Amino acid sequence: MKDFNIQSYLGIDSSEEALSLAKQKKPEWTFIKAGSIPVHQITPRDVVICFDVLIHQKRREDFG
Repeated sequence: MKDFNIQSYLGIDSSEEALSLAKQKKPEWTFIKAGSIPVHQITPRDVVICFDVLIHQKRREDFG
């Protein structure tokens, strides 16, 4: 992601370690732990990029 000029970013992950590393690398971006806030409180974004885990969610309810 370092080559992209992203102005507003929201990273969501279930791994505290991954979030910690991400915050160190991009402190100006926003990172939250998956499941820590209700999905309806997350503002819509223009693009969703998913690496690995989301494909394992069978139902929309499991995504949040």
